[in-house]
Amino acid sequence: MDKPFVWPAEYTEEQLEEWHKTTYEKADKAQEEWSKQYGQTKDTYKNPTQREKLREQAQKLLSGQQKWKSSGGEAQQFYLKGEQKPL
Repeated sequence: MDKPFVWPAEYTEEQLEEWHKTTYEKADKAQEEWSKQYGQTKDTYKNPTQREKLREQAQKLLSGQQKWKSSGGEAQQFYLKGEQKPL
């Protein structure tokens, strides 16, 4: 080796911006968020917005401010009447 190795100086923010560093970081963060919601581990993702809405709805039901509305379909209607669904 003719000359000893010298690490190059760190890039400045202006130099990094030439490589669109902030755009890259935003895209990377968006990709991570997408992976949490729709990737292989999507069943472990806890959406805070949905959890808060469900909590509010449960509180309204328990306090009597809101009544339960069944979302049952046609099969449930026949079951409740004690009838069989025609084929």
